[in-house]
Amino acid sequence: MDNRRPKGHTRSSVGVPVSPKKGHSKVVAKRQKSAVGRVPWIGSRIPARSFKWALWVGFAICLLIYVLRLDRVAGEFIDDAWYILLAKALAAGYGFTLTNFPASQVVHYYPHPAFVALLSLVFYAAPQFPANVLLMKAVSIVAIMLAGGFTYRYFVTVKETTPRLAAGLTLATLLTPGIVFLATSTVMSECFFILLQMAGIYFVERCVRTNTEKNHWLYLCAASALAAVAYLTRPIAMGLIVAAIIYFLIRKQFLKAIYFSVIVSLIVIPWHIYSRYYAPGGGPISDAKYLAQVHTSEFFTQAAGSNEQPLIILNSLLRQVITNAEELGGKDIGGILFSPLYRTSSASGMETMGMGRGMGRSALAIVVSLILSGLCIWGLILTIRQSFGVAELTVLLSLPALLVVPFWPFRYLLPLTPFLIFFTLEGIAALARLSRRSAPRSDSGHGPRAGAVAALFLLLIIGSSLYDHAAYLLCKFHLIEARAGWIVRFDESTRLMQWLSSNVDPATVVATENAPLVNLYTGLKTIPALDPVSDQEELRRKGAKIFVHVTPYFASSIRLDDPKYHVLYYTKPSYLYVLSLDQ
Repeated sequence: MDNRRPKGHTRSSVGVPVSPKKGHSKVVAKRQKSAVGRVPWIGSRIPARSFKWALWVGFAICLLIYVLRLDRVAGEFIDDAWYILLAKALAAGYGFTLTNFPASQVVHYYPHPAFVALLSLVFYAAPQFPANVLLMKAVSIVAIMLAGGFTYRYFVTVKETTPRLAAGLTLATLLTPGIVFLATSTVMSECFFILLQMAGIYFVERCVRTNTEKNHWLYLCAASALAAVAYLTRPIAMGLIVAAIIYFLIRKQFLKAIYFSVIVSLIVIPWHIYSRYYAPGGGPISDAKYLAQVHTSEFFTQAAGSNEQPLIILNSLLRQVITNAEELGGKDIGGILFSPLYRTSSASGMETMGMGRGMGRSALAIVVSLILSGLCIWGLILTIRQSFGVAELTVLLSLPALLVVPFWPFRYLLPLTPFLIFFTLEGIAALARLSRRSAPRSDSGHGPRAGAVAALFLLLIIGSSLYDHAAYLLCKFHLIEARAGWIVRFDESTRLMQWLSSNVDPATVVATENAPLVNLYTGLKTIPALDPVSDQEELRRKGAKIFVHVTPYFASSIRLDDPKYHVLYYTKPSYLYVLSLDQ
């Protein structure tokens, strides 16, 4: 293995022994003198064999938490309900067809296909839904554990941190409540995407560093394929693709940049041609255009998923940037690093639905997040100066998408968690060094002390996550009075869908906010709709007989005690309901 670093590359200042060497410039020597040094925390004196055992125990604890937090909730996020529906259709031989629509209204839908294709393999092995929900979630759990392995290897071999620090960063990432929630309480693609992104970054760095012809092609092909599949999972991976190309060019490896671009294009472009050729549009119903717009124009409409909003003009775009910047700095960074400060543990992980939904409104929470954001930005700048790489480029190129995305940006920030933690530690270590400048000249060891401060902060992040998981599990297993809100609301939705299965004619067309979920659990044909009042005539024209308010995450447009509405059934405490449209 070739461990030589490219010209201009220096080791991370957190957790790495550095010292001035002969022949180095005064600038480099000065930078190394102010570096943190080897961090003497988390067992730097532990023998290598004992450390390996400790690392495996840490992974085992993470896996145990994932297993204990597993539940049978699926489809509540709505996006994951579409994934499951399409995976089921793909496995059954229908291709990317929305089988929830009435037979006379066939709609083909082509999102980014990688995760859907992966889930379809689960339906091949176990076709019965919802019996296969745990298998689908196992895909995410395996993916995030593998991502943890790549995270550890990245920080050890690329950033050249100590193994102890790399282990701490890996455990902090795996234990992040938002990531655990998405793996165990949804069937979302984030964990699979984190694996692809982390592995892609790692192999790009290895490709830059290798001088062996065989390894050169191996790393280049792996990096290209992973980046392409990441893009076919979530389009925000375009930041990784562009970052890799720029990084190759900066390192003057022009042939690698060309080969990388060609391989990525060969994987990505055929899908775009195919999906555009069969793209919905001009069909018998407007839902086709609505569904296509969700994933192709969501960055350019005022509200993602709304087929009636005009394209964003400059003023709207500026407002969106300001709103997202406030959200990212004032809530999201804090929500990733110290989520228990922003909501109760019974709602653990629900920050992934958006911190703007009433979380982190206290002045203390906002101030904490702003301080952490400042430290993270400072750490990013220091890292770029000391050990600039493709990860830093990826973070920078992802920021524009985070600022213009027309809904809560938390989920788009979450895949960058290991880097955000690392940058924050760098910022804290730099702040600690800065605070020691007034100390007497005889007081040595600024580096180790700064590293110890950063290490304690990392332990605080891990401890905060462990506390949150423990409190959530107490709620989940009814060991305390509070209940896990996500599970309670899903149980209420399930009761409503059970009533539908027992009391509604199978030929009835249902309008609902979560069309794929209702179809998956009841077999009824469904069409998407949000407002049964203003859209009533349009829904009737499409053949809908009833409207089902099946999720509490959309505000109801009617009052259940209003006599002009014919409510067939409702639940408590969220007041989900079934409304007749034949009035």
